[in-house]
Amino acid sequence: MKSTTPPKGLRPEEDLLLCCSRTSVDSESAEKIRVLLEKEINWSYLIDTALRHGLIPLLYRNLITTHLDAIPNGVLEKLRKYFLINASRNIYLTEELIKLLHLFEKHGITAITYRGPTMAASIYGDITLRQFYDLDILIQNKDVSSTKELLVSQGYHPILNFNNAAEEAVYFGSPYKRSLHFVREDGKTPLDLHWGIESRYLSFGKGLDLLEHLEQIFLNGQAIKTINTEYLIYLLCIHGAQHRWMQINWICDIAELMKHRRDMDWEEIIHRAHALGIYRMVSCGFLLAVWLLDAGLQEKVLQRIKVDPWVQSMTHQVIRKLFDSKPERPGRFERQMFYLKMIERIEDKARYCFNLVMLPTHAEWSTIPLPKPLYSLYYVVRPARLAGKYTQKLFKYFY
Repeated sequence: MKSTTPPKGLRPEEDLLLCCSRTSVDSESAEKIRVLLEKEINWSYLIDTALRHGLIPLLYRNLITTHLDAIPNGVLEKLRKYFLINASRNIYLTEELIKLLHLFEKHGITAITYRGPTMAASIYGDITLRQFYDLDILIQNKDVSSTKELLVSQGYHPILNFNNAAEEAVYFGSPYKRSLHFVREDGKTPLDLHWGIESRYLSFGKGLDLLEHLEQIFLNGQAIKTINTEYLIYLLCIHGAQHRWMQINWICDIAELMKHRRDMDWEEIIHRAHALGIYRMVSCGFLLAVWLLDAGLQEKVLQRIKVDPWVQSMTHQVIRKLFDSKPERPGRFERQMFYLKMIERIEDKARYCFNLVMLPTHAEWSTIPLPKPLYSLYYVVRPARLAGKYTQKLFKYFY
């Protein structure tokens, strides 16, 4: 179904970018692209905006396949350069991912990949059409230590510097720390290792046992397992809500999933999201995909979402921020407040706020190293540090 409430007041460059933010352009969108290209396009602004939203591959591909003759030569060369750089990086990361998956399998570690190359291949149909910056690998909690050792043997190192083995053990054993970012020594391969989705920034997750919901796809001719479509949608919408949907390519992921899986029971997906306490997050993701990218959605589901004034309000807020005249990436506080609004249940909001204020982080460990018997004191250090930090900011603001 075409959007009945398109965003208003967009610049021609922004409208053009949205028309090109899809893997296939229908005749109606192609005609709209032609009309927009007849206007005076600020190509520098268009390219900068596409880079910021991770959409260079789709912009380049759709412009050259619909109206190649309307693109100035200098602009075409710049777009081609960015496209080839991204394609080369994607191919490199895909090869590295397959190598790591084989290594983990050899050592008896169940490792699941999602987003990144996996989504580019299975949803976009081409690993060069999606911009991604790192690899995401999900493992079982029991394999965290052995996986870390294997990654270190391959030249990776965690970005967090633990003071000692005890501190590291506490981090990996915490029910609220479920991921760690690694970078390979050459700096080319960032990798996020996950052993769950529950973290201090989430307030739920026990109903999302991702390793129980898998499907097989082919990546570079290799059969691999990944998270099935329904639970991938939940994960993508949670991620978007965490980061206030600040990039259009995350919305594009939702739109492409909706387009390629029209056979799915979307009403049941919304129903289950409600039971999990993530109805608002999923509904906002769906409405963004429909309004911005003309994603098709069952009429019954769309009407259910559209009659929810809260979801409509938050979706409009996201759209205004996406095309802000002075685009700035939202700070941590802004993201946290947006996510707090997205949480539906009172008990989940309370848990989220408690985790945010009370649970110690690496900031506390690195500031005040304590021996293991005194680790419980970090539950005092954490709120004290936050109070000092934000009291000082408020004082500077008012005085």
